[in-house]
Amino acid sequence: MFATKRCQYDVFDPTTKRNRKCKKGFAFLINGCKCCHIHANKDYGIIISKIQAIVRGNLCRSKTNKLKTMPYDIQNIITGYVREEFENSKYNCQLSNFLVKKIYNTVKKLNGGYNYYWKYHIYNSLQDTNMFNDIIYVIKMVIKYKSILEYNKKYTCPDYNLSGFGLRNVSLKYTILEICKLMNCDYCLIH
Repeated sequence: MFATKRCQYDVFDPTTKRNRKCKKGFAFLINGCKCCHIHANKDYGIIISKIQAIVRGNLCRSKTNKLKTMPYDIQNIITGYVREEFENSKYNCQLSNFLVKKIYNTVKKLNGGYNYYWKYHIYNSLQDTNMFNDIIYVIKMVIKYKSILEYNKKYTCPDYNLSGFGLRNVSLKYTILEICKLMNCDYCLIH
C-alpha cells in the first residue's frame, strides 16, 4: 500500500451528503496525523498564536533587559529616538488624513456639491472670491506638506468619486494640478 499525500481529516461532502477524506495535500505532520493548512489552522491556530505571542514577548523582554543594564544617559537617548519616531509617524498620518479630507471637501465645494472633477464647473466657481481664497489656502497646504501627502494613498491613488463623466479615474493630486492650471498659477511647486 502506498503512502497518501492527502490530508487525513474527514469532511462532510454536501453533494453526496456523506463524510469523506479531505482532498487537500498535507502540509503538516502533527501528532502523527497528516493535515492540510486549513485543518492545521482550524485545530492548532490558537495554540500557534499563543506560542508566537510568548516568543515575541521574550524577545521584547530581552531587549528591555539589555536596555536596563545601560547607563541612564544612553537609555534616555535610545528611548527618545524610539518615542520620537513613533510620535512623528502618528502625527504625519493624522495630518495627511486631515489634509486629504480638507482637499476633498474643497474640491467638492468647488464643484457645487458634486464629487466628480469637472473642469468648466470649477473654472466658473473660481470667479467667486471666497472659493478662490479657499483653493489658494488648500494649494499652500499642499505645497507645504507635499512630502507627507505623497505617502497617503487617498491623495495619490485614483478615486472613482472624482472621475469626470466616468472617462477616467483621477486622484486628488491630479485634481489639484488641474485646478492650478486653470488658475494659471505656478503648479511646478506641487509636482
